[in-house]
Amino acid sequence: MRALRLFAALSLVIGSFAFATPVAAGDPCYHGFDEPPLSEGTDPQVKMMPCAFAPTVVRVAAGTTVEWFSGPGFVHLLTGANQEWGSRDEEVQPESVVAYRFDKPGTYPYACALHRGMSGAIVVGDGVAVAGATGSATVAVVRVTPKDAPAATSAAAAASATAAPTVAAAAGGQPASASNPAPAADRLPLGPLAIVGGVGVLVAVLVGWFAAGGRRRPELPIQR
Repeated sequence: MRALRLFAALSLVIGSFAFATPVAAGDPCYHGFDEPPLSEGTDPQVKMMPCAFAPTVVRVAAGTTVEWFSGPGFVHLLTGANQEWGSRDEEVQPESVVAYRFDKPGTYPYACALHRGMSGAIVVGDGVAVAGATGSATVAVVRVTPKDAPAATSAAAAASATAAPTVAAAAGGQPASASNPAPAADRLPLGPLAIVGGVGVLVAVLVGWFAAGGRRRPELPIQR
C-alpha cells in the first residue's frame, strides 16, 4: 500500500513536468506525441522513447546500476533534478546507452532537458534518503560504463568515468575543490531532494529547480 501511494504521488509530480518544460515549436512532444501511460518496474533498464521514459518509475536496491537505452532517431539529455547527477551538455545519441550507479537509498527524479514532459524517477530502497556514515563523504550517484553498450560507447563512457567518476561529488554536479567542496558527511546525499516527510518535499524541490531555471539548458554555465 505504501508503495502504491508513493507511485501515485510520483506520478502526479512527473505528470506536472508536461506543463512546466519549455520547448521549441518543432518539438514533437509539443504537438501531443503519443506516449505510453505512466508505469513502474524493477528492471534497471530504461527505454528512452521519443518523449517518455519507460518505465516511468524504477525501483532498485542500493548499489544497482541503471542503464538508459536511447531509441533510433532522437537525441536526449538526461539530467537529474537540481543537476546533482546526469549531464548538463553531454547528449545521449540515438541507439546508445548511458548508465549510472545509485549507491544510497532515496528518490532521484530526472528529466530529458530537450523534450517537454519527458521525466521519470529512480526509487532506491524504500525511497527515503538517509544520512551518510560518520566520516564518509561518498556520493549518491556515480557514472559508470554500461554493461550492454557497444564497444565505442563503452570506451567513451569509461573515459568520461575516469575523468569525472563522481558526478555529484559537490554542489551543482561539479567536481569537489577548495571553492566547491563536497557535501558534509552528516547531510542527506541529495541535500534538498531528500524525501523524509512525504512527496511534498519533492514537489517543493522540483518547483524550486524549475523556478531557478535548472531545466533551461542554454542558460547553464557549461564547463568544458
